[in-house]
Amino acid sequence: QVDFSFSIFPNPVNDILNAECHNPEGTQTVFEIFDVTGKRLYYSLKDAGMNELNTRINIQELGLANGVYFLRVSSSGTRNYTKTAKFQVW
Repeated sequence: QVDFSFSIFPNPVNDILNAECHNPEGTQTVFEIFDVTGKRLYYSLKDAGMNELNTRINIQELGLANGVYFLRVSSSGTRNYTKTAKFQVW
């Protein structure tokens, strides 16, 4: 059984952040970016298509200053999933 997972690339980020999520339930997936103070800077809700388990987004032109940020990916369904990863903008 494959569990909920996601990856960010490239890291560090220069202009475009790519994120790919594997959601074993194929439900809606939420992508959020936070700064180090916990302020939410980005929110996106993606609906999975019929029987799609992978969701991919490209985030660009957020105007983020150089520094450290966090991407939180979450989904709810039969089970609730949440994972967070740190990335750097330069």
